[in-house]
Amino acid sequence: MAIINISIPSELLDKVNKYKKVVNKNRSEFFSDAAKLYFGKIDEYIAFENRKKAVRNLMKINEKIKKEGLFEGVDFIKEIRNLRQTRTDELLRRAK
Repeated sequence: MAIINISIPSELLDKVNKYKKVVNKNRSEFFSDAAKLYFGKIDEYIAFENRKKAVRNLMKINEKIKKEGLFEGVDFIKEIRNLRQTRTDELLRRAK
């Protein structure tokens, strides 16, 4: 395990000392847990941005297919959303 030194404002340290007692942890555990939560949020943000990029790419492909006249009347984005919803509904049904 690594040992580090950090500098933080006194007000923040006061808050840490207050809340570490509430959650019954020492400072090291408190900061370690806080870092894990923060990294989790970053991972969520990255996953969200990747999903947005994927949807934009799907929309471009959908437009290209429409322009080329292939698969007339098919909205691929809608079809993918329907497939996802069906899968989600099935997972929720199984969880009951």
